[in-house]
Amino acid sequence: MFDFDFEFHLDLEHFQADTQALAPSAMPQNQRRKRMILTFLINLGVIVFLLGFIFLYTSIFGIKNSCGAISIATSILMFTQMDMGIKTSHAPFAITMLFLFTAFASHCGVWNPFLGILVNFVSIFLIVTFSCQAITTKIYLPFVVCYIFNQGNPVEGRDFLLRILGLLSGGILVGIVYVITHRKKTYRRGMLSLLREVHPTSLRTRFALRLAFALTLGMFIGDIFHLPRTAWIGMTINSLVLPFLQETRPRFPYRILAQFIGGAVFFVVFGLLLPREYHIIGIFLTSFFYMFAAKYAFQQIFVSINAMIGAYALGSPLEIIGLRIEFVLIGAAIVVLTNLIAIYGKPVDRAKHLWERHRLQKVVHNSHHFPPHQPHAVPLQREKEPVRKS
Repeated sequence: MFDFDFEFHLDLEHFQADTQALAPSAMPQNQRRKRMILTFLINLGVIVFLLGFIFLYTSIFGIKNSCGAISIATSILMFTQMDMGIKTSHAPFAITMLFLFTAFASHCGVWNPFLGILVNFVSIFLIVTFSCQAITTKIYLPFVVCYIFNQGNPVEGRDFLLRILGLLSGGILVGIVYVITHRKKTYRRGMLSLLREVHPTSLRTRFALRLAFALTLGMFIGDIFHLPRTAWIGMTINSLVLPFLQETRPRFPYRILAQFIGGAVFFVVFGLLLPREYHIIGIFLTSFFYMFAAKYAFQQIFVSINAMIGAYALGSPLEIIGLRIEFVLIGAAIVVLTNLIAIYGKPVDRAKHLWERHRLQKVVHNSHHFPPHQPHAVPLQREKEPVRKS
């Protein structure tokens, strides 16, 4: 029999979010057919690497910090193929600081739900801003997802210290891999350039504001009602809030429908047929088969099953299924609200308009009360009065 702690498992939802653009299943279908054996070996190698890294990481830094292990492992996979778009000498420092920032900021955000509104919003905005130059590369994902899981799984005392040490060590490791992989690339843009490029008209800034608003609202709902597994709300938001608004529509129905299909499979297989001591086999198989699912709709079914297996300690299978569907629907509703505000409310455009109007009024006010100095203008001379003769 297996003696398995279900807090330790490969969270497919976390993995999928981190590697949307990198999973081997993203290869074209015809190419995958021609290279099926190679694809099989690659997928098997990725799963073994992830499970091995998670086991090593959690054995050192504790099971409560397994979320950091997945983010670091997937960052290693990501940065072997992609770069941040900044100087190679700046990137390792940025990576390490971002991982540490997710730990400290999320820790402060859970002190009070209302304080968390400010902390979470600013933190997520800064993470997106400093993690990548081109938002379409989605390099921000490992850091945002790490923040979501840290915020949804707060720790104290020794566990928090281990979380800091784990993310520090992992950030340094990812930085070393980054330098080795991208040492020959040259960019003129540095870390501070990313901050100077923040502008209400830029795609990155608008997306960062939308994602920060949606995730902050989801985290606030989870904190104020003390919901378990609030990361499920955040992961739904993270999956559906994308750089381009039109990208959400194709994903939206699949994200919801997959929970019902995955819930049915979970109930029959893991609730009725497979004894709990063998659930580790189900985790491995769902993770492995996921790697061959090329379409988002099928990926979500495996993701939902895997997430429910990992939450088996929360209650009966029916309770877990109900909780999963409820949280996904909450996250989806927040995404709809966020997109409606972005489309019809246009808060960024309104704020920009108010700022421009304020600036114009200030210029008019200054020009009225303080006329500009004209150094070349001839000063007016006072007309001399005629001298009166006595």
